Amino acid sequence: MAKFSFRLQSYLSLKTKIEDQKRNEFGKAVAQVEIEKQRLADLHQEKDECIADFRHKVENSIEPYNLNRYNLYIEKIKERIKLQMAQLARAEALMKAKRAELIEAMKDRKILDTLKEKEYEAYLDEEKKNEQKILDDLVSYKYRTG
Repeated sequence: MAKFSFRLQSYLSLKTKIEDQKRNEFGKAVAQVEIEKQRLADLHQEKDECIADFRHKVENSIEPYNLNRYNLYIEKIKERIKLQMAQLARAEALMKAKRAELIEAMKDRKILDTLKEKEYEAYLDEEKKNEQKILDDLVSYKYRTG
């Protein structure tokens, strides 16, 4: 029995490597989205803590210059939150793009896998036919010499 050889094996290997690369890029993009979400959550928490501290100080009396400092700091945090939301949006857009690239790479590889399977089935059928022909020839020979 001859060994099966897929004529596009090198191309399939290349597509598999590309898919792995796209999978890694997508994983990094997902991780970056999670980092950006955590940064945003940290900023919201910082803002909430600052507001709570501010309210506590207002209840217990606060100097006017501290009042202004708190307001400026809270506004600064709000700006950072807006910037972080934009950063998160960019990270999510990149993640969606990487997902689309991964899906495309998976489709390309799957097409070649399917082709390889079909060629392998055809190869097995051909080998079975050849084997049957050899058996038929052997039986015919034994019958004639028998």
